This record gives sequence, C-alpha cells and structure tokens, in this order.
Amino acid sequence: FALSLGPSPPPMQIHRISLLSLAVAASLAGNAVAQGDDCGAALNIAQGLNGPYSNIGSSTSFPWPCAAGGNDVWFSYVAPGNGPLTIDTCTGTNYDSCIEVFDGTAGCGGLVSLVCNDDSCGLQSMVSVPAVSTGTLYYIRVGGYSSNTGTFTLNLNGPIGSGTVA
Repeated sequence: FALSLGPSPPPMQIHRISLLSLAVAASLAGNAVAQGDDCGAALNIAQGLNGPYSNIGSSTSFPWPCAAGGNDVWFSYVAPGNGPLTIDTCTGTNYDSCIEVFDGTAGCGGLVSLVCNDDSCGLQSMVSVPAVSTGTLYYIRVGGYSSNTGTFTLNLNGPIGSGTVA
C-alpha cells in the first residue's frame, strides 16, 4: 500500500543562532530591567575605581533631593572599617552626573539619605560621608542631572578594615 502526498517539500534549511544572539534578544525585550536599576538589584562595589557603568536605559527610582537627578543606577557597599568615605564620578564620566548615599541598615524599604551632590568636579559629582561604620551597608545611586545619561566610573576612598566583613 503506497500513499502519495504530492510533490516533495523543499529540503529543510538549518538556521544557527548563537547564544550571544539569544542573550542580546532577551536583553532587548520590552520588560527587561537594566542592571542595578533599583535598590533591590544594586551592584556590589568596593574600595577604589569601579566601572565603567552606564545609566542609559535606567529608570528614576524616586525624586532626588539634589540635582533633579534621574536615570539612576544603584550600588551597595559594606564598609570594611570605621572612618570617612568619599565617593566620586570625577574621572571617566562623560555626562553631568549626580550621587546620593543612603544608610542601608533598614534595607531598601527604609533608606535614610546621608548626602547628595551635583557638580563638585566640573559637571561630575563627589560626596563625603564623615563616618561610616564597619560592617554597615550603604546604598549609592548615581544618576544624571535632569536625567542626563552616559557612562561613568565610581571611585570609593574610605576606611581600610582589619579583616573580612562577614
């Protein structure tokens, strides 16, 4: 018994898609969240120069007390020792930036603003927290004046601890 289905279909073409192509497509999806776009997704940073980062495509978390800031990226920092902490975007930043630092002890739902700044070193920003405490969590958000966007580095200069913070 033979069954005829008409002319045979054209040969199947094989399409190869790289993992990189799939990752790019996923990141461009309409509901994708930028890395570090809110407090709960804060990026961990440490002493010294961090980055480069970008605030392009990020949202504005809530109103800024300075700089009419917007398009912010969030970072978390655990102080390794007691003493002053200075944070700046003075080097490697290509837009008008602003910085705000929060005490993160109560988590993202209980942030306490410690300091906010715009335009300390040209159009870039620098903040100083007079005294941070060993093992305390701080959140830092970097944005752009009037929602300016671009790339930036974040330089932290603070106390050096005597060991590892648990």
